Amino acid sequence: MARSEARIAVSIWTDADFLALSPTAQRMFMFLLSQPDLAHDGVLALRERRWTKTAKELTRANVEDDLAELRAARFVVVDEDTEEVLIRSFIRRDKVYRQPNVLRAACDHLAVVSSRTILDAIAGELRRVLAADDIAEVSAAIVRDMIETIRKGSPNPSGNPSPKGSPNPSSDPPQSDDDANTHSDGDDVSAGVKGSGNPSGNPSPNPSGNPSAGTPGERGTVTAVRRASPFPVPRSSDPGPRPQSSTGGPRGWSDGDRRRVLDEGAPPPTRCSQHRDTHNPPNCGACADVRKAREQWDRDQAAGNARAQSERARQHAEAVRAAIDACRTCDEHGQVDGRMCLHDPDMTDRARRGAAAAAAAIRRSGGDR
Repeated sequence: MARSEARIAVSIWTDADFLALSPTAQRMFMFLLSQPDLAHDGVLALRERRWTKTAKELTRANVEDDLAELRAARFVVVDEDTEEVLIRSFIRRDKVYRQPNVLRAACDHLAVVSSRTILDAIAGELRRVLAADDIAEVSAAIVRDMIETIRKGSPNPSGNPSPKGSPNPSSDPPQSDDDANTHSDGDDVSAGVKGSGNPSGNPSPNPSGNPSAGTPGERGTVTAVRRASPFPVPRSSDPGPRPQSSTGGPRGWSDGDRRRVLDEGAPPPTRCSQHRDTHNPPNCGACADVRKAREQWDRDQAAGNARAQSERARQHAEAVRAAIDACRTCDEHGQVDGRMCLHDPDMTDRARRGAAAAAAAIRRSGGDR
């Protein structure tokens, strides 16, 4: 039965890791949480092409970029080989473990999860669930069965008759407790436990083995030269050909236009060279070609700016996480006693020494009087 609602904690808007995401990545995370086919174990099918229909001008490249950002920030685990996505902390954050019947449904769904990477990530989350203070013994027993099922690679996690043809999740060895990487224990949505850099717990930082976003030339940040395009552009949703002259650029460009656009990076003109200064130009095929080239250039600039913003947000999130991981003072949220940590281990000692020096100075000044 498809879900009719989704649970999103209001504390998500005070979580530093979530706030470090770009707006579109935040939207993608809530989009995944509210999908009707999201199973109780947090797994859903990877349907990038279908998801582009859920917003105006949303492209597959946009979806891939947002998933890559969520993946880098460790909110999701993506396996492109099996076309599956895991919202990694779903069982724990959605309190699935507090409802034994729902937890059994999550257990049953493990039989149809094909990705070993995702199964290992689920096992890591389940180990953290066992440490929860509010887990009942009946749920704890189901969780232990689920962990053992994943470890053995059984095709029937719950012990109930499985559907005909249910696949075997895997027979690979499990990850260890130390390697399990999950969201933190607080109420907020978090990017992961302190010191962890791999959502699945596997040695490789890239679960599926496919190129990840963030490096020029890799998936999500490819810059390509279209055969019919007058200039290098990021991948765009418009695959249609555009007329070109034999010397580069669309029909209607002058030599000066080609030099300014192709060599100097200036914006393309909006009319052909013959009608550029005409107040009311006639219908002109060359003007139409030039206008289409300019419209494509504008789209490519907007797409490039969006990718750059997403990359800056990803780098910022990684820098924040690295600072938290390296700090000996704060918790996994980057906080000390409810306040944001400055990641300065000597700050407390300096403050103590400064207070002592100030008190001594006051005492001396009082003695002089």
